[in-house]
Amino acid sequence: MRAVIFAAAMLFLAMAIYASGFEQQSRSVRLEMRILRFDCEKDGIANIEIKAGPVVMTMDNIAVATSMGTDISREGIEMVPHINRDGSFKLTGKIVRVEKGKTRAVPFSRIIPKGQGRIVAGSTLPAVQKEIARGRILRQPAKHTAVYRHVTPSAEQGVGE
Repeated sequence: MRAVIFAAAMLFLAMAIYASGFEQQSRSVRLEMRILRFDCEKDGIANIEIKAGPVVMTMDNIAVATSMGTDISREGIEMVPHINRDGSFKLTGKIVRVEKGKTRAVPFSRIIPKGQGRIVAGSTLPAVQKEIARGRILRQPAKHTAVYRHVTPSAEQGVGE
């Protein structure tokens, strides 16, 4: 009798683990991205321009990448979205820039609350790279251009749920 109860409990546990794994894998993630260019003067931001606004679909925990540019200069973002239990998202990845044959990558890892967007990374003067990787827009005492990546993730139920 104990063996039957134990076998039934193990079967129930296995089914629960399978079902929870299937639910997590079958959730799709929509990533609304904005590539923002800030032209900054010594006294502050002079111009803000949306350079692009791609929308990418992927699955939870599946990497996605986008890029734009020419044969000489290309910049892109590679990231893996993860849906947390509380509905927030963890985005990990890197901004990749290829210019004149040289590749530079700026890694990021960001928690984004459900229903919100955040700056995940950017490229500008080397002195502010660490702060940008933390998602902060900084005022600099010198004229410069900064490009930031803003991402708004959302989860959609998979087929059959």
